[in-house]
Amino acid sequence: MKKSEFISKSRNFEKRFQKNQTIFNMLFIIIVIAILYLALSVERLSSGYGLFLPTVFIALFFVNSLLSNAVRRYQISNSGLGCKSCKENLLAEKGDIAIATGNCPICGEAAFNDVNKLD
Repeated sequence: MKKSEFISKSRNFEKRFQKNQTIFNMLFIIIVIAILYLALSVERLSSGYGLFLPTVFIALFFVNSLLSNAVRRYQISNSGLGCKSCKENLLAEKGDIAIATGNCPICGEAAFNDVNKLD
């Protein structure tokens, strides 16, 4: 992949990644609000559910964290933004170093097909 292609793909990936994370977080907030409403309705009917709300909230928080991390890892591994030699992802700081130097910061090999050409 040429350096210019990498920069373009990297920008598109970042936009898509932010959009997906925003949608995921909004869905989580909607689910939490729905459960709060449901829990408060149940609490009015019966006082025996005192620990129900905190337990559900903590469980949802951990489930959201696990799902969010799994989705993030999947998106990063399938981004196609890796070193051509060692296949390590070149996102964030590693990508910036690769763009600046033309070399992978992990293995030191040329990260792009057009390293010696001016872009």
